[in-house]
Amino acid sequence: MNGTANLPSIDGQSDNFLLLNFGRVIVTGSVYFGNKAKIQNSFGATMEFKSGVNTNNIEFLNLGIIKITGNWYLGNNSKLNNQNAIEASGQIEFNSSEIVNAGRLQSAGKFIISQGTYQNNCRTIAGSQFQINSTTVTNNGLIWLKADGTDPKLVNGGTINGMPGSTVKAVNLENNGKITGNGYYYFTGTTTHNNKGSIGVNNSTDRIYVYDVTRSNANTIFDAQYGTVNNNVSYSVFAAPDTVNILPNCGVASRSELLPVKWNYFTVNVSNNIPTLKWSSEQDNGTKFEIERSYDNRSYSVIHSFVDNASKTNFVYNDDQVNTHASVVYYRVRATEPTGAQKITDTRSVRFHNQAGLKVQTTPNPFNNQFSISFQSTRRENLTVLVYNLAGQQQFAKTITVANGFNSITINEAASLKPGMYMVQLVGEAGVVSTEKIVKN
Repeated sequence: MNGTANLPSIDGQSDNFLLLNFGRVIVTGSVYFGNKAKIQNSFGATMEFKSGVNTNNIEFLNLGIIKITGNWYLGNNSKLNNQNAIEASGQIEFNSSEIVNAGRLQSAGKFIISQGTYQNNCRTIAGSQFQINSTTVTNNGLIWLKADGTDPKLVNGGTINGMPGSTVKAVNLENNGKITGNGYYYFTGTTTHNNKGSIGVNNSTDRIYVYDVTRSNANTIFDAQYGTVNNNVSYSVFAAPDTVNILPNCGVASRSELLPVKWNYFTVNVSNNIPTLKWSSEQDNGTKFEIERSYDNRSYSVIHSFVDNASKTNFVYNDDQVNTHASVVYYRVRATEPTGAQKITDTRSVRFHNQAGLKVQTTPNPFNNQFSISFQSTRRENLTVLVYNLAGQQQFAKTITVANGFNSITINEAASLKPGMYMVQLVGEAGVVSTEKIVKN
């Protein structure tokens, strides 16, 4: 099929049914493929399904862009080879099927995999739970549960087998199955490793690294740890996984996905404590721009978005809602074309020098069993005290509530530290407030 086809519905339930798309297909009603039907969406082609998709016992090759409004079910011995981008605004469920993902597979809702096999070589993204039921997920790329989802939890009731360099990024974890192989697991919420769960293999040369940013127990890897943790698993502090750039194992077709817009320049300057963002770009009509801000260069939030329907090339935005108490603020702009292709600017940062900040003092230093952190605060807020050894490994974290004025917090947890030198980091809502060096006798 070339050109553009607008269809009220599709019902392809035969091994004689073959859909080859080289243009644009738009289906406004129900979509059902089954009984060994074959679908191929070619490179540069798009499919838009406006009312969900139901597929059983099919062969599906995607080299282009597919957008599904609603849920997508794929089951009954189907085969899917995704080399570019498939996105559903609802839930994605794969059941008893063979899936190879070398592009971007993304759901705004739950992402459920039951039975069958799932091999992720590029990016798998869920807006809610990522649920694995009695099957093996081989991860050779990135599995990402977006933090702004309704329930960003990895629920593993099967096996996750990670390849070297693979990453998983989620808020919460509930592990009732097996985690094997290699890889990096990055969490920012509550992690539960239940009785039936196991992670790693004793005396294996494979390496699994886990970092829970908000870990509540410095003596365990997970917040609630009841299952088996083998000796090739380490708790390690590392940077948040890259969720933007192309990964080494992504397919050739998917590499065009991140190159839709030509950026000419992007600058950020501060005048009267208001950052002004200016950029110039070339893009298609209908391109959506999202301005993203961060106080730690890790977690970004969208502060403004708009769709360009006039083919403008120059843009200006003033951020008059920024927290000027932060010493450094980071900005970037994300562009999404009508096809779903995306590109992000380089990151720019600005500094605010008019704020005195916190004057932090740790005493005594050196200390024997405990030390105190004393400082003046200009407002009431929650802060986190992080203590690292010189190898960058987090020893413990403690959340405190400070008042407006003078504060002195005693850190009794320091009694468990071994003698040596440590870094104490005070982190607030606007990022790192202070870093101090301390010595335990």
